[in-house]
Amino acid sequence: MMAVLSGVLSLFTLSDGYLAAMRAYPSQGRMLSLTDVSQDRSARTLSTLTSVVAQARAVVVRSDVLLSPVDGSVEGYRLGVYGDVAAHPDEMAFRYQDANVLDAKLLSRLLQSDVDATLGLDRVSADTIVSLPSARFGARLTVIQLDALVRRSGTVNGDYRIIGLDDAGFRSLVRQVSKASGVDADRLTSPLHGSSTEDSFMRLIVLALLVVAAGALVLLSVLGAFQEFSRLGVYLMLGWSRLGYAAHIYRSLLVCSLVVMAVPFAVTLWGMEGFPLTVQLAVSGLTPGLIVAGIVLAASALGALVLLSVRPVSAIRNRVSKKALLVVIAMVYVLASVGLVAGAHALDAPMNEVSKLGQVNMRWSRYDSLRLLYKESRGTNHTESSGLSGDHMREVYDWYTSIEGKDGVYIANTRHFNTGLLAQWKGLYEQVPEQAFWYFIASPNYLNDQGFDLDPDTAARAEAGERMFLIPDTMDSAEQERMRGYLTETSMKYKDWTSSIHTTFMDAGKIGFATYHPSTPLFTWSDDLSQPAETTDPVILVATGADMTPFEAESLGATGLTNSYVKLSETAAQRYTATTYLAQYQLEDNNPIYRPASDFIAGLRKSLTEFIQLFGGIALLAALFQLVGMVTLCRIYAVTYRETIAVKRLLGYSLTDIFAPAFIMVVAVSAMSILAAILLGSTAGIAATAMMLVFQLILLAVQSRTLSSGQVQVMIKSE
Repeated sequence: MMAVLSGVLSLFTLSDGYLAAMRAYPSQGRMLSLTDVSQDRSARTLSTLTSVVAQARAVVVRSDVLLSPVDGSVEGYRLGVYGDVAAHPDEMAFRYQDANVLDAKLLSRLLQSDVDATLGLDRVSADTIVSLPSARFGARLTVIQLDALVRRSGTVNGDYRIIGLDDAGFRSLVRQVSKASGVDADRLTSPLHGSSTEDSFMRLIVLALLVVAAGALVLLSVLGAFQEFSRLGVYLMLGWSRLGYAAHIYRSLLVCSLVVMAVPFAVTLWGMEGFPLTVQLAVSGLTPGLIVAGIVLAASALGALVLLSVRPVSAIRNRVSKKALLVVIAMVYVLASVGLVAGAHALDAPMNEVSKLGQVNMRWSRYDSLRLLYKESRGTNHTESSGLSGDHMREVYDWYTSIEGKDGVYIANTRHFNTGLLAQWKGLYEQVPEQAFWYFIASPNYLNDQGFDLDPDTAARAEAGERMFLIPDTMDSAEQERMRGYLTETSMKYKDWTSSIHTTFMDAGKIGFATYHPSTPLFTWSDDLSQPAETTDPVILVATGADMTPFEAESLGATGLTNSYVKLSETAAQRYTATTYLAQYQLEDNNPIYRPASDFIAGLRKSLTEFIQLFGGIALLAALFQLVGMVTLCRIYAVTYRETIAVKRLLGYSLTDIFAPAFIMVVAVSAMSILAAILLGSTAGIAATAMMLVFQLILLAVQSRTLSSGQVQVMIKSE
């Protein structure tokens, strides 16, 4: 157990070192910090920065922190790169643990790829052109093009490192960026911000378990030494030395400590994904094993010291206080039970989070196979400014209406409007809802396939061009009135947009409302873990090709997880994105690519899975430690009272009578632990103590039978 725990700690340490190396990359770069750059100056600032870098054949690298979507902790860095990386191979090389992570060749490949391409998994697995080494449960690195990083983050503000400029060139860059951004030059080179990290809760749990395990090993070694007094006396009469006997009984423990050195080494290699086995990594993996071996050696030395300190006469006569040993055993067991309750109580919040994450993961798995629009090629009717044209959007609309309602063809788009956003709308619209709500745009067949009880008349009206909204009847009447006013106003505003697409609703402008009783959970399609995976009471637009405004109709070609509208099953995607079918709507030159939803949440799912694995593994180790402790204490009790146990067993005493003190202690302490967990209101504590009571009683019954039979056999053989 100490070997596994030390391996996990080693993994955490290596992950921290990897994060520090990412933070300093490129180490030879000059720092340029952009802060408080206004939105209207962002494009000009970025253009100035990149043009100067391009003219000087230099390189600029921006480093953004990657936060875990699970618990908000720092899990790595996202780098944005621009410039002539091939001209600076030494400065652009990134090595960790003697392994190549990045080099100029990889970065050149990235800069020559699509704008959304990444080195290392970011969000969408299909964007990854090369996987980068990462630390399981910890640091991961993603590299993208600088333009993509600015677009994704929504700001030009950040920390930039400049490679390839001399002092004069860097001063010139600072002056030009200062002029473009409106930020004083001194602030650009002297950032007034910083960052710090704290040990994670998981690390503290692992460290605590390791300390407890080490303390328990020392204690058991010392207790075991006291229990060896009677045998030591026999061996002393046979001519053995006390040191020789100590070496004899602790030899197997020392050998075991050398064997388990491979465990933290294996944990380290397993955890450092993508890293080749180098000398430095091997040393990092073997060091925890040496520490464990040192703890075992110290525990054995203390036990041996007890044996060396006893006088031969005392050893021969087995002069050791059995009551004192039992008191120590009882105290250790009580402390272990207290630790179990305290630890389980501390794990309440993380366990709730893990349960929630498990549910999110399960919900997403139901939609893994649905295809979403990933990207499309630039066709003959795309414009240079936006990449799209009215003709192209009309072609996408015509394509969708030709397959609308077919098996596996859906519209599903969701948005959550919180109270902060609604407050900003006041003054923009005559009526604004006051309560946060989910807004779903969903086709009739999507709602039906989700088990939603959609009135056929409502679906028919939507298909005829009437813009049908469904409002939950749990919303109070005043809020329903505000919602109707808002939906009507926005629908009529969007209806009048100039568009190459024309729908029935744009002609008739007819809007209808109906209420429904919330009962069916509907998937929210949100990658924000702070939002629920399902909701039962969204406001729903029953979307058809006939009742769309230009806003929805022109969004049918939107890409990505949260933006896309059209969802296709695997069969529908194969059939309706075939070149021959697309050619009927002049879309064959665009080559739209629909990928499974699982590809769009690959990064999110990786974080979820690793967090659940880490938490589950640590919880399992904690429970295993308690059970191992119970077995060990039971054996100590049996050895301490071996003669009494053997005699009583021969006389026909039941196991519960023989081991009555152990059974009573387990039941009494477990009952108090359960009561304490109830008083603390700890769900995890109640579950853990109740399960441990059952397991301990089973183990105690098995151990008592095994140990009592063994003591009888020893007595018979000795006679």
